[in-house]
Amino acid sequence: MYDARNLVMKHIAVKCCVWRIGSLALLPLLVVQLHAQWIPTSSPQNFTATVLATADSNLYAGHSRGMLTSSDRGRTWMASKKGLPEGRVTALAVRSVPGGTMLFAGTQLDGVYLSIDNGVTWNPVDQTPVVETERHAAIVGAKAYYGGPTVFALVASGKYLIAGMNFGGIYRSTNGGGSWSVANEGLTSSAPMGPPTITALATSGDYLFAGTTGDGIFLSTNNGRQWTSASNGLPANGRSVYVPVNALASSPKGKKNDGENVFAATEGTGIYRTTDDGRRWEPVNYGLRNPSVYSLAVSVGPAGGCVFAGTGEGVYVTTTNGSVWKNVTTGMPQVKVYALAIAGDTLYAAVARNGVWKRAIPPMITDASRKP
Repeated sequence: MYDARNLVMKHIAVKCCVWRIGSLALLPLLVVQLHAQWIPTSSPQNFTATVLATADSNLYAGHSRGMLTSSDRGRTWMASKKGLPEGRVTALAVRSVPGGTMLFAGTQLDGVYLSIDNGVTWNPVDQTPVVETERHAAIVGAKAYYGGPTVFALVASGKYLIAGMNFGGIYRSTNGGGSWSVANEGLTSSAPMGPPTITALATSGDYLFAGTTGDGIFLSTNNGRQWTSASNGLPANGRSVYVPVNALASSPKGKKNDGENVFAATEGTGIYRTTDDGRRWEPVNYGLRNPSVYSLAVSVGPAGGCVFAGTGEGVYVTTTNGSVWKNVTTGMPQVKVYALAIAGDTLYAAVARNGVWKRAIPPMITDASRKP
């Protein structure tokens, strides 16, 4: 177990030494300062999480050797081991059900696992995606990317659970992973060896988007049963048809019944947005200083959504549907942010070699809304 109390108290003590002028009247300023910048949770030193998920006060952080869980918003963390194989956790998805939460974890080599007790114990679901991906790799005589069949993306959409595989395309389940069916109709790949590698999945209303390592973005209007290319406007990278897509997220446009914007985080060319369900993508990078974007998260309010982006040098936010981005990394190392997750009014960030950090969302929105 890792405890953040000592670290936070040291942080508070330093601030008190700076501000102490013989009066306790400045204490409220201390609280404001702590909420106005990033603070570390108690995750281990030099820890790198690559996927994050939240459910109420519970946090889940997947990393190269398994997963850590926190039931108190990051104050303490525990290793989640019982029933989960040791190895990389590459994707997380949360489904709320009456009386609890279904937590799904995608892994490298070992398929998908399910926990119904907030990560205390795990059980494998049907491993058809892993078996079929391995079989296909053997047939074409190719070694799958990442050293074996890996679940790169998971999303829970209504009764469906959708899994994006490396070298295996997409599988879907209608019974919580109890059984899977291949769902590659319409997916095309620039490689001759089979379906594209799926790196990101996101829902937008009744639509489902899938991002790939080099074959663009695909759209499904029937819960993943069939797909069509939706890559118009995305850039090429010279080695494959399109640049890799690291993350996808949808955000309300603002007015009721206006639909949603969908954002795509790419490797090396920034962020792209579609306002018309994938018919056309356009770059929305004004204010971004680093074009490598690894993660996205959306916070929805009465006036629409604000979008957060984890980049190669910290966190950015837009309150204008991507027209302008503002760096909001105050207090946190400006390095790669591999994952973002939101719980209530708090944003959590997985920072390379620096663990999991958190910051209140309202001050970031206020900061981003200020005119230069």
